[in-house]
Amino acid sequence: MKDGRIFLAIFALTLATRLGQLAYMGRDAAVEEHLHENWVIAENVVAGNGFLLSGTSPTAHKPPVYPLFLALMIRLFGDEPFLAIRIVQSFIFAAGTAIAFAVFRYLANGRLALLATALMVISPFLRKVHLWIDSVSISLAGILVVLLLTIRAQRDPSRTGGFVLLGIVSGLLALTLPATLGFVPVIALWLFFHLPRQARVGRCGLYVAGVLLSLLPWTVRNAIVLGRIMPVSSNLKLELWIGNNPDATGGMQNDRREPITEPRGALAKRLAGLVEADRNDVLGREALRYIWDHPGRFVVLRIKALFYFLCTQSYWLEDDHSLNRMLAKALVVVQAVLAAAGCIAALSRHVPYAGLVSGCLGAFTLVYVFTHADIGDRYRLPIDPLLIFFSVYALLALWHWGSSRQKVLGRN
Repeated sequence: MKDGRIFLAIFALTLATRLGQLAYMGRDAAVEEHLHENWVIAENVVAGNGFLLSGTSPTAHKPPVYPLFLALMIRLFGDEPFLAIRIVQSFIFAAGTAIAFAVFRYLANGRLALLATALMVISPFLRKVHLWIDSVSISLAGILVVLLLTIRAQRDPSRTGGFVLLGIVSGLLALTLPATLGFVPVIALWLFFHLPRQARVGRCGLYVAGVLLSLLPWTVRNAIVLGRIMPVSSNLKLELWIGNNPDATGGMQNDRREPITEPRGALAKRLAGLVEADRNDVLGREALRYIWDHPGRFVVLRIKALFYFLCTQSYWLEDDHSLNRMLAKALVVVQAVLAAAGCIAALSRHVPYAGLVSGCLGAFTLVYVFTHADIGDRYRLPIDPLLIFFSVYALLALWHWGSSRQKVLGRN
């Protein structure tokens, strides 16, 4: 009962802050000028044109869940449903915050979990997530839901339906944010080694079956319409090329703040007129050729991609030397270092479920390390709650280490 009141209080307080932010924005909360691919696809779906991005050619450039969510909001609230979208996303973020507390409680005591949750609510990096017309806005909560369902399934393996549900939700999450597809092998392996021996194969099989059940309709659609087996989206090869070509920087812009996400010169001419799938095939081959021919550069780009992913590329390219920007730079670096230290500390101390959370965190990060980071922090934000938790854990471990060291020195 006490935990229920805490969850409700976290949800209510978080929701109040997000709705208050919308109220403070006034009319701006009902306006959006920066609409991207998800919105274009949603408009085409509502117009009856199908899942199209441009022209008349079907696309799988974006996975279906968020465009369909936007299409539903357009149907319900008209051509400019931005305020309604942000209100719904505020509820989703508030629910995700309460779920984060539930996940953190399995890894640490109540006070640490509550502190990490409070920092998530007031994080300057997460303050606008619910405002974006982007899949990140709902995938943050989705990641926490999957982690919670995984923990509960492992704790009660007799409930077979829990594993099917976990698989379905994992698949839907991948159809919202493709980088989370890497969670599937991590969760399957973690469950296999943390379930009773007699239940391992059957329960893991149910989990994988649930994932396949979610992915199958979209995969079949892509096979029929595009002639390719694409479980989530078609742009992996494009993203690989963006991060591995002669102009690559590890992010999405060069040092002159110019975008580097589109081919130029002779390569652009080769791609002219090709449909999406064929175009991405060419880019994928170009990326693999570049990696093979430049292994040293590949390593350097992976290090830069990791740094930009965790520490936001735009902070290090712009000429803004204001106090706010300096504080933002310091905060992202400190968060990254502390999160890495906290993750190592939790694993070395065999903290329950630390392996699961760390594995999912690593799988998600690797996607962007081997492709490229965003110019901003959009790619990182879905896992910021986990980074915040491990940062708090690192500080607590450091405090305990300092206290025990003082006691030892006092005895001497």
